[in-house]
Amino acid sequence: MIRIILGAMSLQILLSCSNPNLNSKAEQNKTRFIVSFFSPGNGIDKEARSSLLNFLKKDYPSITYNEVAWGREGEKDYCLTLDELKSKEQLEFIRKVKELLKNSEKVNYYENRVCRKPK
Repeated sequence: MIRIILGAMSLQILLSCSNPNLNSKAEQNKTRFIVSFFSPGNGIDKEARSSLLNFLKKDYPSITYNEVAWGREGEKDYCLTLDELKSKEQLEFIRKVKELLKNSEKVNYYENRVCRKPK
C-alpha cells in the first residue's frame, strides 16, 4: 500500500514539474492556421476542398502548406504556417478562407495549434 502511495506521489511530482524546453518546443511547432475537412460518416466536402486548393493556387501561390490525411473517408487537414505573410495579411487571409468555405458544414478551422500527425 505504501508503494502505491509513494508511486502516485512521485508521478504527481513529475507531472507538476514543467520543462520549459518542452513548452517552447510545443510553441515552435504550432501552425498559424489549419483548415480541417472532416466527415460525419458520408465523406468530406470535396467541392469545398477544391475551392480551397484553387484559391491557394490562384491567389496565394507563394504560400506553402502541409496536407495531412488522417481519416478513412478522405479527411484531411491543410496546415498553413503563413510565414510568407505579415500579421495583418495573415488575418486577411484567414478571413478570406472562412468566407470562401462558409457554406460547408464539414470544415473546421484552428489557429495556433500543432498540426496532427498523419495516420
